[in-house]
Amino acid sequence: MKSRAGEKVPSTYERYNILKSFSVADRSDNRLVRFSSEGKALSLRRHKPHSSGERAGETSGGSAQNRAVESRLELYRALVESAQDLVCVLGEDGTIVFCGSSIREILGYAPEEMEGRSIFSLIHPEDVEISRAALEIAAQRPGVARYAVARLRHSDGSWRVHEVSSRNMLDDPVVSGLVVNSRDITERQGSERLLAAQRDLGIRLSRTEDTAEALRISLESIIEASGLDSGGIYILDDETGGFTLTHHVGLSEAFLALISRYDADSPRTALVKSGKSFYAGYDELPVPKSKAHLEEGIKSIAVVPIMHEGQAVGCVNLASHRAEEITPWARLVIEALIGHIGEALVRIKLRKAVSDSEKHHRALIERSQDITLILGENGSIRYCSPSLGRALGLKESELEGAGLFDFAHPDDLASVREGLAACATEREALRLEMRVRTGDGSWRRLECLCSDMWDDPVIQGLLVNARDITEQAEVEKALAESRRAFATLLGNLPGMAYRCLNDISWTMLFVSEGSLELTGYRPEDLEGNRAVVFAELIHPEDRDMVWVTVQEALEAGEPYQITYRIRTSSGKEKWVWEQGRGVGRNENGVEVLEGFITDITDRRRAENNLRESEERYRITFESTGTAMGIIEADGTISLINHEFSRMVGLPIKEIEGRARYWDFLHPEDMSGVKSMARQMREGTIETPCQFECRLLTRDGFERNVLVSVNLLPSAGRSVASLIDITEKKDYERRLEEYASRMRDFMDIAAHELRHPATLLEGYASTITNRSAALSPEAFDDCLRGIRVGAQRLVYVVEELLDATRIQRGAFALNPRPTDLVAVAAEALEEMGTRCQDRNLLLDIPYTSVMADADPERLRRLFIILLDNAVKHSPPGAQVELRGRREQGEMRFSVLDHGPGVPEGEEEKIFQRFYKVGGALRHGGPGLGLGLYIGKRIVEEHGGRIWHEPREGGGSSFSFTIPIT
Repeated sequence: MKSRAGEKVPSTYERYNILKSFSVADRSDNRLVRFSSEGKALSLRRHKPHSSGERAGETSGGSAQNRAVESRLELYRALVESAQDLVCVLGEDGTIVFCGSSIREILGYAPEEMEGRSIFSLIHPEDVEISRAALEIAAQRPGVARYAVARLRHSDGSWRVHEVSSRNMLDDPVVSGLVVNSRDITERQGSERLLAAQRDLGIRLSRTEDTAEALRISLESIIEASGLDSGGIYILDDETGGFTLTHHVGLSEAFLALISRYDADSPRTALVKSGKSFYAGYDELPVPKSKAHLEEGIKSIAVVPIMHEGQAVGCVNLASHRAEEITPWARLVIEALIGHIGEALVRIKLRKAVSDSEKHHRALIERSQDITLILGENGSIRYCSPSLGRALGLKESELEGAGLFDFAHPDDLASVREGLAACATEREALRLEMRVRTGDGSWRRLECLCSDMWDDPVIQGLLVNARDITEQAEVEKALAESRRAFATLLGNLPGMAYRCLNDISWTMLFVSEGSLELTGYRPEDLEGNRAVVFAELIHPEDRDMVWVTVQEALEAGEPYQITYRIRTSSGKEKWVWEQGRGVGRNENGVEVLEGFITDITDRRRAENNLRESEERYRITFESTGTAMGIIEADGTISLINHEFSRMVGLPIKEIEGRARYWDFLHPEDMSGVKSMARQMREGTIETPCQFECRLLTRDGFERNVLVSVNLLPSAGRSVASLIDITEKKDYERRLEEYASRMRDFMDIAAHELRHPATLLEGYASTITNRSAALSPEAFDDCLRGIRVGAQRLVYVVEELLDATRIQRGAFALNPRPTDLVAVAAEALEEMGTRCQDRNLLLDIPYTSVMADADPERLRRLFIILLDNAVKHSPPGAQVELRGRREQGEMRFSVLDHGPGVPEGEEEKIFQRFYKVGGALRHGGPGLGLGLYIGKRIVEEHGGRIWHEPREGGGSSFSFTIPIT
């Protein structure tokens, strides 16, 4: 280790081997200078001047002082080596210069291999910054402790959460470093978070009677506790057998559209109904995924079924957009919380509040600073750690020569004296509590663990480890109130909460008050098998099933749900539903279970009745809203429902027993359907089978239907269900027409872009390869050609961009006071520049007309109409732009001498991609977008646009703009 001045200072072990050093008295400044075996100064201590009569005993006095110092150092070393926390000394740069032997048990390292390493090599990368900041602050403030929580790497590669305090002792001539005290709080912190999450979820579910609210609460709680960022809850659809998304968090709208439901025969539904939880990277999910699925950016996913009576009634899907995998801790949290949801769905009105009976076992002490004391006879303090002064708010000088009883509360003196005496007499560790007075006169409560260390050659006294539990006392008071509320809540539940051993008797350790109503026995009768063994209450035929089900769930590390029968104290038989899970082992190593049992006798009876009713009618009415019928072997329709009657347009009485199924078939589908029916009867086609065909209704209307046929157990009979897919077919046809139009449009767009591009390439190639041979006139012609081609490209691109903006709803105006006449003149001038061989005429009898409009969009509108007129007019023909005021608006008209618009197509020409002479045909230049865009510009300004045939031939396109 190097000091801040750069000189070498002795190691900690050299300090502990101080007995090997020697001292020399420096008479000139009355200091005792201590050196190591290398001759380097270690410490300084002032001495009182010697009189002439004392110098003769100088040698013997020095030896006594050496022994006192050596004894003191041995005492410090013994305290550090016996500490239960990790103690180390750091240099200013974080280098470990000393490490206590407790690191071997705490982190699995040998102390020797730590010295010389940076403390940051043990700290989790995410915690390095805050840890470094804490050490830097401690380094700047001598004597002041700093606290932090960080994750440290164990030698086995795992991470342990530690509560760390650091104290600046850089100026201490012996320590010369930062003293760090670290305590492993991994299990405590994890248990606190999990217990808190279970408690909060149970309480929140107990306060709601709304299923949707319970699902929302459950999803948000699981996502928050597990540390994931998104997810959703799916509920089973009893009618379709699929699952529907009811609540979601953190998912995009586009992704939700893809996953809003799982069909009954989908791989995702099969995964959920397997009853097994699935944790993996998103790309490992064994279901098809489209490009749109992958664009959501999910990296890892959990699919956890919600089980009830052995069946999946829903599932919770959780995902992370950041983490590559879901950690074991997150899985534990998810599994611990997921069991609440199934019970909430079935018994939401019961105000379920039990999630884990361990909620009342929460940690009470956080960030406590232990105090170490060595007491001599009569409670005198022979040594105290600095934490005692900090706890009492006293300076070290105020503690010198004091005794423990000087600070004890008068009411505690007798019990403390008695306890310390018993510890010294019986030579056994003793735990006691006492109140001590602080520097400001207040009282703090300490919990002390006293050990007899009189036989220890270094300590020679009572060793007391104490910690401040003042806040813990308040917490215990609140905990008692929480337990009271918890017991009240359990007592109001219509069922029995329990904690039992995993033995053949299901020995009950705790039973709620609901046991009396459920079983006829009081809690004290069941607890500890005092009056009755719970296993004997289970129906003999169900005992083995209950045992096997629970053991399989425990082996898989999953919660269990069971339905079975019990016999009450009166001999009455009840059906009960139980949910529980293993929560750990007791002090004897026996696994402990916790759960809830409720009476479902009435519900079971109702379910049996419902099941019998469904069995009678499931053949005909298993799919609500579907046209269904029973067909006899000869093709006669013997039974139909109202949906079938509505579909074909005939009353039920005119169909049942009178009509045959082929009476409604389209003639073109007749042979195919009959052939399929014959093959089903012969067994060459397995049933159920599906096919599409066409039906003819009473009024001759043609319907496309999806038919599902299944043979009934009775010979020759079959049941057919029909779904009207006429609209679906029409939609598919329109979609294909649109796709065809889009393909034609792409051909036109390619043609429109290729022509000017070819023009640009040709003129550019001419200039590049023959520039020296070109005359000035030819060179100018090339440039004009390039300009024309570029203008055409810009025009085509502008049309495409505007059409896209209109489709996306992003076509907006930027209105401002605008001179309409000036805009019209600018547009005409621009067209004149483009088409110098054309005769363009502006006919507006006003110098200025103002309107609140977008000048750029209007200029674009004029260009579209003028360009359209020029394209469809013969060479040399005049194109006119007229403007007139009419009742608060300005009417503009563009007139040409072209072929005009065929009758009946006056409105179609304003449709997207429409071109005169046939939709999407290459009859002329352009994309068929100009008039479509122009119509939108006029409508956005609050005007209207239309076409009229021009007298004498040609067209007149007119539009209006409201004026100021």
